[in-house]
Amino acid sequence: MKIYKTLIFMALLATGSAGAVSAPDDREAILEVSEQWASEFETGNSASMARYYTSNAVVLPPSSEILSQSEDILGYWQFLIEVGVNQYDVYPVDVRIDGNRAFQTAIWEAVRTTETGEKIAMEGNITTVLEKQADGVWKITMQSWN
Repeated sequence: MKIYKTLIFMALLATGSAGAVSAPDDREAILEVSEQWASEFETGNSASMARYYTSNAVVLPPSSEILSQSEDILGYWQFLIEVGVNQYDVYPVDVRIDGNRAFQTAIWEAVRTTETGEKIAMEGNITTVLEKQADGVWKITMQSWN
């Protein structure tokens, strides 16, 4: 997987975010949201993740119902934490910014530790749509992954 991540990083450096018009600060702020979100998840406190979502955010987990209420979104993350998902990393592939909306694609990796101590590695793709708030803060308005 390390080679795969290196290739993604090299491709991102080579292509940049063609077609996206934004300030470098916006791109960095969006990447920071991803990093902070993953760090908050690893703390095991889903309530602390609420600050990264807009009040009307929609989350589309794989093989699950569409989550459009803050308490449902946070409940979903809390459930994953309770069943042993205790490590989560996001590796951005691309960020495209169009005004006050941004579209991020990334690779995610997670580890679930079972009650017997077995570690189960999981990975996939994630697409996140973010909106820039009036105060300049970027927040997640939609997430979908496999």
